[in-house]
Amino acid sequence: MRDLPRRAGHGDRNTGQAPAHRPAFAFRFDTAEGSVTISGDTAPCQTLVALAQDTDLLLHEAIDFDWVQRAYGSVGTLEAQASMDHHRASHTSPEQAIAIAHEAGARTLALHHLVPGTTPLEVWEAHAEKFSGNYLVPNDLDTISFSRVTSEMAAAR
Repeated sequence: MRDLPRRAGHGDRNTGQAPAHRPAFAFRFDTAEGSVTISGDTAPCQTLVALAQDTDLLLHEAIDFDWVQRAYGSVGTLEAQASMDHHRASHTSPEQAIAIAHEAGARTLALHHLVPGTTPLEVWEAHAEKFSGNYLVPNDLDTISFSRVTSEMAAAR
């Protein structure tokens, strides 16, 4: 795993390797209007925190670890334990994503690639009060602005 230097400028993109799903990647795009950082499947790591420093929008994957426990916890096999260990070592809970966003200074956190897809929306949204910025649980294909430019300024262009 290595940290990549951040480049300042418009239209720059940066990538960094994260410690799960070898290889796992995160991407950052910096534009004149703002920045977006997108995590791949990853456990919490400082490389992602560094890449997302002061980002306007952090899109972060999340897993419901209560579901992992319900799905595998009572099975009692080595395979089930290995699956639970894999999920915990390779993914991030909403609480962990919030901690990453806080540490990075992200202004907006949007959870995506939610596992499992059957977890009720209310479970994901219940974490909103723990984040000091904007907290989103978007639907697939939703459009999320990461612009720091106010709507008045954007309209004047």
